[in-house]
Order: sequence, then C-alpha cells, then structure tokens
Amino acid sequence: MLRFFYLYLVRPWDEDEESDWVSSHLESRLRLYYDLKSGSIPRACAEHIHSLLTQARSLANKRDFLRKKITRDCLEEDLYMDTFTKIYCELLELQPHIDMAEDPLLRDFLVKKLDQYEFG
Repeated sequence: MLRFFYLYLVRPWDEDEESDWVSSHLESRLRLYYDLKSGSIPRACAEHIHSLLTQARSLANKRDFLRKKITRDCLEEDLYMDTFTKIYCELLELQPHIDMAEDPLLRDFLVKKLDQYEFG
C-alpha cells in the first residue's frame, strides 16, 4: 500500500507545498490513476502521461541524490549545485503538464482536442 502511494500519488514537488495534501491532491490523483488503468484515457494520451510521471520520478531521484552530495561534499558543491539547479528547473517545467493531466476538466478538454487533432 505504501509503495502504491509513493509510486502513483506523491509527486516530487509535493514536499515544497504547504497546503493540505489530502484535500488538494488525493482525489484528483486517484481519479487520474483509475482513469489510466480503466482505459478511459486514449492510449496515446495515457502513454504521454506515464512518460511525464516517469521523467518526474527519475529527476526527483537525481535531485535527492545530489541534495545529499551537496550537504556532504562542501568542496565540490558548485559542481553539484549547477546540476541540481538544472534538474530542479526541469521538474518545474514538468509540473504544469502533470497538473493539467490530474485536473479532470482540463484532462477531458485536452483529450477532446487530441482526438480532434488526430481525426479532424
């Protein structure tokens, strides 16, 4: 159960927020998960969302590794800080795309636009 929570519901930027996580994110993220699993999101869109989530987790793992290195290795801090900053910015770029996928209204709109683009 804990693995499910961290794999599918928690996002790398959640630790930076000060809002009530449950009321802000739980329902929309569970709905996204179930929509992806049930196939109610078209395959191409679902693959894109999975790709974004995988990228975010990968970047977060790199960020966490560098965060530990920065605190331990003060002499090489500048080298690590440059990479850390790049990763942090990449995460910031991914966040709005994933947030849009989590919002059911925006997701439905985007899926309809994607269908119109592909078949229109």
